Amino acid sequence: MNIRTPTFADYDRIMDLLIEMANYNELSELQNPKYNDRYIRNLITDCLQSGVVLVGEYKGVIHGVIIGAVFPNIWMHEVKWLKEIAFWVSDSARHSKLGVGLIKEFNKRGEYLIKNKVIDNFVITSMEKLPVDYTKFGYKKLETNYSWSK
Repeated sequence: MNIRTPTFADYDRIMDLLIEMANYNELSELQNPKYNDRYIRNLITDCLQSGVVLVGEYKGVIHGVIIGAVFPNIWMHEVKWLKEIAFWVSDSARHSKLGVGLIKEFNKRGEYLIKNKVIDNFVITSMEKLPVDYTKFGYKKLETNYSWSK
């Protein structure tokens, strides 16, 4: 297992994992995405520059990704949060320690950004279909989101 910052050569694999994640999501509007290639590559690059992007290799192949972007709080723009916007581990590595390694490294990067006053806090999400107990990693559950069912 290897957790690292991706290079541009990894972007295609990251986009494959993002498609897997979208197709696992229960929201029909996210399934079978037709991503704007340039937009997604720019978004990954932006997150690399100001947030966190990590890939996880399992048996020498990238099977996991976690991406965090920095956002201002909607009500207080001076408060900045690192928000996880994508976290996915492919089926072939799901029961390995890859996901745990990605979370731990995401936490280290988040703590570094807090220490250096880039952000005030960091948050992470969990899909209802694939719950993760983030309290084991120092997180506190704050809220639950609901989506209108079509």
